[in-house]
Amino acid sequence: NCPFHTEKTPSFIVFPDRQAWRCFGACATGGDVISFVMKAENRDFTEALNQLAQRTGVTLPSRQNRDKADGLHRVNEEAMDFFHRVLHSSEGVRAREYLQDRGVDQETEDVFKLGLSPGGWEALTRHLLGRGYQEEDVLSAGLATRGEKGGIRDLFHRRLIFPILDTSGRVAGFGGRSLDDSNPKYLNTPRTP
Repeated sequence: NCPFHTEKTPSFIVFPDRQAWRCFGACATGGDVISFVMKAENRDFTEALNQLAQRTGVTLPSRQNRDKADGLHRVNEEAMDFFHRVLHSSEGVRAREYLQDRGVDQETEDVFKLGLSPGGWEALTRHLLGRGYQEEDVLSAGLATRGEKGGIRDLFHRRLIFPILDTSGRVAGFGGRSLDDSNPKYLNTPRTP
């Protein structure tokens, strides 16, 4: 029987394969597990979602985690723009020739925001710090590493840069391809929150 109205003949059905429910009786409603908890326990969406997450052991992202992720996306966007400008500067001639030899035209470079990391060990870090980011922002995004003596240095040096986007289309990291014989041939930023 439907839990949402009184009835003599059962009209409530659950579709496990679709993970959905439906009342074919007086309610004529249906939905997923969240809508069921909302209706059955008179909860709003957030309350139902939190309750189900707690029951199933799923950790939902907190506002603090979202704020941190937004900060990482912002520093990565700034780094992407920096790398893209370097590719189109006089320092990027060799990298642009390499791309052209591989059949990648300027339009593709621009659409995918391909870039080049400069030769210095601190160029990106200096740029980001100059734009108001903190060392911790640069380190958290995986764009730099801390040395044994405590200083930080850029992760990428003289590499063709490919932005890595998340499912929302925001820059989540980078891949860098060596343009000389340096190893590793491909280097990615580490996994971030």
